[in-house]
Amino acid sequence: MNNGPLIARRRTFSTAHFYEQKKFTPEQNRAVFGACYTPYGHGHNYTLEMFVEGPIDSETGLVVNVTDLDVILKKVTADFDHHHISFDVPAFKDVVPTTENLVSYFFKEIETSLGTLHPTLKLNRIRLFETDEIWAEARSASNVESSNDQAAGFEVTRQLVIRSIHHLENTAWSPEENRRVYGICYGTHGHHYKIQVTCRGPLNETTGLAVDRSKLDEILEREIRSKYDGVDLNKRFANTSCEALAVEFHKILEPRLKHELKGGALVKIGVQETRKNYFEFPPEG
Repeated sequence: MNNGPLIARRRTFSTAHFYEQKKFTPEQNRAVFGACYTPYGHGHNYTLEMFVEGPIDSETGLVVNVTDLDVILKKVTADFDHHHISFDVPAFKDVVPTTENLVSYFFKEIETSLGTLHPTLKLNRIRLFETDEIWAEARSASNVESSNDQAAGFEVTRQLVIRSIHHLENTAWSPEENRRVYGICYGTHGHHYKIQVTCRGPLNETTGLAVDRSKLDEILEREIRSKYDGVDLNKRFANTSCEALAVEFHKILEPRLKHELKGGALVKIGVQETRKNYFEFPPEG
């Protein structure tokens, strides 16, 4: 049920970490975590986004003063900013600081702080960007259709880029009709397409992963990048509009991910053609 307008606020923080499950041997850690298992770790400029919803106050005209949300975000990230998570944060002494475990931690902390500061507000979801290419999202139980378990709401998105050419054309039309409908897009041109693949899976409490990233990357490299990067998309698809590409990539990836990505399921495909254009299938909500 809708609780009012949705408000988003974000904060960035810089930290370091490495992935290590202390129950594993070094060989097991390398097999599961790859380059993220190192003696010293590596760093990220994280971006944490929170989405809250609530009624509009009749006096202020606001759902919430966004500076109050800034206070919450600053509070929950204070122990992480300019620290080494694996060494300095007690909550992760025996927990692998994966993006999924971090987003789970922040969800609980933000939800608690929000309930204390603004009882009328509801935390809809949070999103944590590890880089521009990988991020995780946790939603409240009421926003996860498939389960009442909040853990089932973990979504991991991997973004990859293909640099390809195409043009928009209906071959049954005359050149004049194509130019009238498609304008300059009737001419051959190219894009730096950003393909966003979102999967959902239950959190593995041992590894801290909801999705096997290595396997996901392997599938995306094999099924998308190796086949469609640097090519003429019109030679591969009958319709190369971005909305059609989102549908086609979904058709390609859904059976492969279902078969090969243990525990994970494809949620949606996003295609960003330019800074102005973004297309998604299936549409959210």
